[in-house]
Amino acid sequence: MKRIIEQSFAVPYTYPVIFSQNIFDEGDDTLAGLLDNGKGGKAYFVIDSGVAEAHPSLLEQIKVYADAHGAQFKLCAEPLIVPGARLPKMTRSTMRKLWRQPIFMVLTDILILLR
Repeated sequence: MKRIIEQSFAVPYTYPVIFSQNIFDEGDDTLAGLLDNGKGGKAYFVIDSGVAEAHPSLLEQIKVYADAHGAQFKLCAEPLIVPGARLPKMTRSTMRKLWRQPIFMVLTDILILLR
């Protein structure tokens, strides 16, 4: 006699959600505080190309912010601009780069941290 028993499980996951304007303002330490793990946190920013076009100073703002908060975190690589709304079509090499570090994805005006 064979029986099929259905099982289920859940894995709770919590994460901080921050609402802010001008998150990359040098005087705002909200994001730096989130990244500060006490050992020199690292971050990698992935930016939608439409966002980069709409906010031409964004890359420079990220770099200046990281420099200003260097005691709390460092950029582990230059921010990566990906074709807008085409994340599923990224190349394998791009995907390998993405999954090595904590990632911030900037899609439209939303900043998402993926760990």
